[in-house]
Amino acid sequence: MDTEIKFKATFLTKAFWVLIIIGVIISIIIFLSLKTDLTYRYMLSMLIVFLGILVVFFVNRNEPEKIEIREGRIQISFFNKVFFKRKPLSYSKQELDIKYNNDDIIKLFKDDKLIVIIRKEAIKTDDWEKFKGYFFR
Repeated sequence: MDTEIKFKATFLTKAFWVLIIIGVIISIIIFLSLKTDLTYRYMLSMLIVFLGILVVFFVNRNEPEKIEIREGRIQISFFNKVFFKRKPLSYSKQELDIKYNNDDIIKLFKDDKLIVIIRKEAIKTDDWEKFKGYFFR
């Protein structure tokens, strides 16, 4: 089975929306409640948002951009190319442990280390079925 599955950045998009909403709320609270110089309020607000961006990229580090299955090998490339970036990986099917839960998430492990999280909402339905069929026949 030779196939290429491209993913959408749905988890990253949701995380950024949550970050924006939380960042705006915290910034409003900072600007309304702190009675310090305006410069310090801006700096504190920017620091909180930047730390939030780092958290979003850290949580997103295991989200794949593309998975290619060729000749019994699985090649994985990742969305995150800024902070906590990961190089493309290549494994054989036998090297990976698969955990499947909730009918919408597949996690691939190697030596008890999480390699990739595959979310049903990030790929087309027929690609999801192909992927499940490859691992669970």
